[in-house]
Amino acid sequence: MRNHAAVESALERAQAELGPLDVLVNNAGTLAAIGPLAEVDPADWWLDVETSLRGALLCTHALLPGMLERRRGRIVNVSSYAGTRPNPFQSGYAAGKAALLSLTESLAAETAGRGVAVFAISPGYVRTAMTDRLRESGWAPNAGSGGEVDAARAGELVVFLASGAADALSGRFLHALDDCEALARRADELERDDLYVMRLRKPD
Repeated sequence: MRNHAAVESALERAQAELGPLDVLVNNAGTLAAIGPLAEVDPADWWLDVETSLRGALLCTHALLPGMLERRRGRIVNVSSYAGTRPNPFQSGYAAGKAALLSLTESLAAETAGRGVAVFAISPGYVRTAMTDRLRESGWAPNAGSGGEVDAARAGELVVFLASGAADALSGRFLHALDDCEALARRADELERDDLYVMRLRKPD
């Protein structure tokens, strides 16, 4: 999803067949650059950033004008906790996912009150070919040590967000294991206390 012309062509075909698209899930990720930053190929590192960030940008840019015109749309960016904490030996992937969190919150602020909600989610540690490759690389021996998450949980979260029941959480970073119905009921508290977003914390 990094090719602008290919993205626009694919989305034009989808809308021609399905009609206006009101839900977009940006769920692309690569982990080409595994290992010390000084040793990985910079092209692989940048590929990991681009897959997460440029892919989401291009898809969102193509569909957002229609959503805003119809005043109806929900965008779900699949990020990772890797973007919120140190992730040695996979820094390109982590940087791309961190940037996606920033994009999510900024776009949510732009579209507030205009009928479009924007969310970031983490599916948790889901067993995939990519995570298998990471674990087998030897650079992340503890990958998945917290337990695997059924991919269906992320799907259920996306369906819930697409329903509009959690629009008050627009801009927030949610996890597949969160009780998002309960969080939606606490949306005012989350906004007041700046919860479920990335923030710089400094001591008083």
